[in-house]
Amino acid sequence: MRSLECLRGNPWVQMMLASNMDNVVTELHSVLLRSAYANAVESTDGLEWDAALAMTLGKQGFKPPWPSEPRDAAAWQMSQIGKLLRQAEVFVISPAAHAAVTAAAATLEPADLSTLDRDHDIVVPTGLLVLPEPLVVVNRTGSLSDTRAYGWQFVTQHQVLPAAQYSGSG
Repeated sequence: MRSLECLRGNPWVQMMLASNMDNVVTELHSVLLRSAYANAVESTDGLEWDAALAMTLGKQGFKPPWPSEPRDAAAWQMSQIGKLLRQAEVFVISPAAHAAVTAAAATLEPADLSTLDRDHDIVVPTGLLVLPEPLVVVNRTGSLSDTRAYGWQFVTQHQVLPAAQYSGSG
């Protein structure tokens, strides 16, 4: 639980999460404002901002009302990370398996993942896969970062447009 101790109240992590959230929501909001829908409607009354928040925070399980500040979203994300670290079953992958899985993952297409079945393919609802060595990734900005573990937990996603009706919803 050393990771949890290092994260709790860490101002640098909170600032980075808030900055990342602000960047993603602002960029998505800008895209939505330039979308064909926004151009076809005279006044959207902030619909794009709500949609951007729903598409980022709602997809992560955050329930509306949406936070007014990125630091509030970062505090919620920190609590989710803490919950994951406290509850996760930990898996460690061997270096040889890590190399094979990394190579195989590079060839995956979105359609390959569409056949996953939550009840049969995900062995635990909350888990943490620790890698034997960091996986270097290129971020959207072109800068490099590394990933040392992947965590997951099931969440209830919140609809992008709460008043919308989707097939199968009542």
